[in-house]
Amino acid sequence: MTRYGLSLLFTRLNEMMILLDALREVRKYSDADLVKQSVGNVQGEFNTHMRLFRAQRNLYISGAALFLWFAIQRVASMISREAMLIASAEAAVRQARNASEAVMKAEQIGDSQHDKDDVVATLKEEVKKLNKELDRVKASETAIREQAEGVNKEYDRLMKEFETLQNTLEESGKKANFLKNIIFRKSVVDYRCN
Repeated sequence: MTRYGLSLLFTRLNEMMILLDALREVRKYSDADLVKQSVGNVQGEFNTHMRLFRAQRNLYISGAALFLWFAIQRVASMISREAMLIASAEAAVRQARNASEAVMKAEQIGDSQHDKDDVVATLKEEVKKLNKELDRVKASETAIREQAEGVNKEYDRLMKEFETLQNTLEESGKKANFLKNIIFRKSVVDYRCN
């Protein structure tokens, strides 16, 4: 049973327990002996009637809630059953419509041998057209693949050339930094000497 099903079961059991408790309270405060004992005492009679009223109120509320629970569950099951019946009816109508269309097409095709030959001829022409289209698409695909391979090779060549240029620039930059350091050190030494 799913978590949802368990929660519904516990809710229903809780409502039944509340109904039984309210029924017990009504019987308890409806007892004739209890009412007779409190007749002389106004406050006691008032309390007894107040508790009886509350017990009856709880009984009616819990009874109505339980009744509505069952009614809503029944309505929901009827709605879901009706939805399934509608879906199956639509599927049956669709299937019948397709079957009748197939019969009508078969009758139209089966009118004469000439019509059959025409249908076969048109289908053969359509197959030829589709084969030509397939060959054209295959040729186009091959050309695109070759072009993509050429682009990849050119990209690889350009990347190698870029790397060599970048290495050359880094080496020339290192030489320039080396010369700058030498000149800077010489100027520092000259400055200190002066």
